[in-house]
Amino acid sequence: WQWRHRSGWRDYDAATCAYLERCYAAGQAVVRVKSGKDQKTVLEIFFADMVQHDPKTNNVRDVRRLGPETLKLRIRRYFREWVVAFETGKPYRMSFEHYQRQRRRFLGGLERDDFHAAMLYWDPSESIFARITRHPIYWLCQLVLVFSNALW
Repeated sequence: WQWRHRSGWRDYDAATCAYLERCYAAGQAVVRVKSGKDQKTVLEIFFADMVQHDPKTNNVRDVRRLGPETLKLRIRRYFREWVVAFETGKPYRMSFEHYQRQRRRFLGGLERDDFHAAMLYWDPSESIFARITRHPIYWLCQLVLVFSNALW
């Protein structure tokens, strides 16, 4: 794994590379790592956009994965992304843009009593399953099931 510096691509250290590779293969959308000279700078890596974000400075840099991107890995990652979305309720393939929207909404809603810090990364109303339950076909299927159960 590498990140783009103004003078070219720089490698992450070996431990960070191994962690990023495990998380990437596991279907994670966003990962936090400690980097920098003192290993105290927290960075967020967004795999959907392949960018790293420093929340402290709001600096964004490109990231790339070295090594083969086999069909097997792509298929496994695709299905694991869905499993992670299903298990956690977090958005499928959360992009940096989505994170920024959530962050602006979060910072604007700090004074509200019903707003939680977890909504910076996850908003239940925007998850794939929330969208499914709001879809008209879902309600039609549910209605058919209720009526068929009542007739049975």
